[in-house]
Amino acid sequence: MSISKIGISAPLKTNFKAHTTITAPESLLSKENKEYFEEIGAKIGIDSDVIEISVSDLFDSKIDPSVKMYKARKKYSITNDNNVISVDNSIDIPYIKRGELVEKNSPKNYIKNIFDRLLK
Repeated sequence: MSISKIGISAPLKTNFKAHTTITAPESLLSKENKEYFEEIGAKIGIDSDVIEISVSDLFDSKIDPSVKMYKARKKYSITNDNNVISVDNSIDIPYIKRGELVEKNSPKNYIKNIFDRLLK
């Protein structure tokens, strides 16, 4: 009788924390930043928790065409001390006003603020 080695083609992935998905155009949020925030999300909550954040492409403001905006949506359900925190909302955020970037309103800062609140 001959025994051959059994191999696994890819390592098994285990995740015991929040399943995190960040979607945004690469022109507004780099691939590295998306991966960074997804890693942070994996350190929050329990395996049944979900964090989803999405950012749209830029579009013209309906009120002032010199303002470019993006739609940001956050949706999460996090278990914290046996309480469940659920949020699902979206907001239009001005990002370019009269040709100037409003850095404090960048998608990266928006997502960072969400995770800062979740980690408290």
